[in-house]
Amino acid sequence: MAWIFSLWIEAEKSSEKKAIKEYFDERKIFVNDKEYTISAYESGMITVDGISRIGITSKSDVDEMTSIGNRLYELLRNAPKFRYAMTGTEVDGFADIDELTDDPEFYLRFKGIVIDENLYKAIKGRRKMKTFSEGYLWTPYEGETWNELIEATNKT
Repeated sequence: MAWIFSLWIEAEKSSEKKAIKEYFDERKIFVNDKEYTISAYESGMITVDGISRIGITSKSDVDEMTSIGNRLYELLRNAPKFRYAMTGTEVDGFADIDELTDDPEFYLRFKGIVIDENLYKAIKGRRKMKTFSEGYLWTPYEGETWNELIEATNKT
């Protein structure tokens, strides 16, 4: 089973989804002197080539994905209009708008979630969030994590 590291962006209108795809698709990012190409889909999923497709399997994966995640957030700051977004492993479709509206405090606790300020007010979010960019708030991204116990278990 694939465990894809990606940026997932929820946009309301098809024109916004198309604009996001066009903004991200085929862009190049550079991390630690390595070039990566971004693939973007109108579904809101933004992936990067050349990284693990089975999730985080080592400390090296953590470092690589965290650095890529930071670059994706840098690009997101100037992206076309969206409702909310998050980077991580298997984040695509992590919450639809009804789930976010029903229980915003659950979803807003995720590190790295970025949300439109007007949507945040509409769902009556109460969690303290920081400014991400003009019109957007976030709970800052802290990078990916690796459990060394998993590594030791996999070696036996």
